[in-house]
Amino acid sequence: MTSTPPDWYQFQEQIKEHFISIGADAETNVTIQGVRTKHDIDVYVKTKFLGEDLIWLVEAKNWKSNVDKSQVLTLRSVVDDIGADRGFIISSSGFQSGAIEAAKNTNVKLKTFEEMKAETRGMVEAEILKSYKKRLLLIEDRYWAHTKKIRIKYGLRNGLENGVRVRYFGATTETGGSYRACTWKLLHSDPAFPSLHSDPAFPS
Repeated sequence: MTSTPPDWYQFQEQIKEHFISIGADAETNVTIQGVRTKHDIDVYVKTKFLGEDLIWLVEAKNWKSNVDKSQVLTLRSVVDDIGADRGFIISSSGFQSGAIEAAKNTNVKLKTFEEMKAETRGMVEAEILKSYKKRLLLIEDRYWAHTKKIRIKYGLRNGLENGVRVRYFGATTETGGSYRACTWKLLHSDPAFPSLHSDPAFPS
């Protein structure tokens, strides 16, 4: 006769399967080495974008009582020690007011399972956009590091294309006395949602 897994185990597995369903890697009951010590994590979530790992730590609380403040403070410390991007406490019952207050303006989020399912897909997309921003700022720094002569030679100049304002950000490398260039175009057709494109005219 096969025994039924305990409720807490099923709760963790449901959370893990949700993150897998939105394209992330997720494992349950993982031990992670932090800067100061090792930590046991209920659900460890990782995805990669533009070469960067995005790491979320999830504590699954399938409790009959509300989660208290101490659990939030503990997870905040663990997130900091591991260097994770976010921490989540997923509760089947809810949270005490002290826990809610302790999580305000931090990277620890308090959610029910249903709230987590509804909101985390958008959170993954937000983390990806943050990675885009970091990459774009790096590219812009490299662009302005080139002399005006090099920017003109490789067409790394701002201007208009089909009535759309375009900003070029580029990087060049010198090999054997010759330059190899790549550029990125930031299209300002919609200032609220700029898009980043590589330019096939300049292979990376």
